[in-house]
Amino acid sequence: MRKNAARLTQLIKRHCKKAYNALPRTPYPVLKSAADLLALAAAALYQKGLTRLAAGSAQEKLSRYLAEHLDETLTNETICRDLSLSRTGLYYLSRQLYGCGINEQITHLRIQKAMKLLCDTNLSNAQICQQIGFQDDNYFYRVFRKQTGLTPRQYRDSILADTAKTE
Repeated sequence: MRKNAARLTQLIKRHCKKAYNALPRTPYPVLKSAADLLALAAAALYQKGLTRLAAGSAQEKLSRYLAEHLDETLTNETICRDLSLSRTGLYYLSRQLYGCGINEQITHLRIQKAMKLLCDTNLSNAQICQQIGFQDDNYFYRVFRKQTGLTPRQYRDSILADTAKTE
């Protein structure tokens, strides 16, 4: 009985491996282009969502506040105080508006701004950290790598390589 189960397992593994290897491979430039298109679509949807926010609403105030104060040290307490919200209200507002917690959204916005600065400027990582509100270069490096899969240097180099290919 055990031998049959072991043989069956080996047979399934062989067929799965064979099926996997038969799958077509997508070249990296195609994957990169698709990822760029998805990022643009997501950015457009995000902007469209922001334009639909009612003027003066709590959602609009939070979005505007984060955009204006991104380079500062933002804490839940500071945001709650400045927007006259409770911590629970801030949590629910963030979940409703962004689909994630406020700290996660702040980090996401900072990394997006860092990506833009890496593409458009020659600023050093330390200068970018100051402009996006990270106090520690090493923490910025770790968070950037976690969110993008690349270090800031690798990201900038890939952008430069892509622009060189298109020119």
